[in-house]
Amino acid sequence: MDSSTAADVASIFNSNSASTAAELLANDIIQSLIPPYVTPGSWLPWDQTQPCPAGYTCTSMGNRSLGAFSCDELARIALEQYGFGDVLAGTYCPEGENGVLNCDIGGYCPDSVSVVEYEPAKF
Repeated sequence: MDSSTAADVASIFNSNSASTAAELLANDIIQSLIPPYVTPGSWLPWDQTQPCPAGYTCTSMGNRSLGAFSCDELARIALEQYGFGDVLAGTYCPEGENGVLNCDIGGYCPDSVSVVEYEPAKF
């Protein structure tokens, strides 16, 4: 690859437009790295200018988004592929957070997107 072609490719990857061919190619490359035991649809492209969707963890490297990965799928893989049990029990993945959060004391997280708060018992 000559230096002008390399510069053209670099300029595409450094653009902020999510609709560029390079962005689509980057998403395809990331998806190709996902192991075959991952359920289709568990990974989503994620635009870093938007909040991370509820039920997902979002990652990036530098100014490049690596996408959003389903928290439910993380729990399924830990259980079915590695036999670890429910490693995400007591956690949830709210919208706008890039990672997994613990349920608050006194709360219950029945799934990866919900928190049910309980009033303290009075005796």
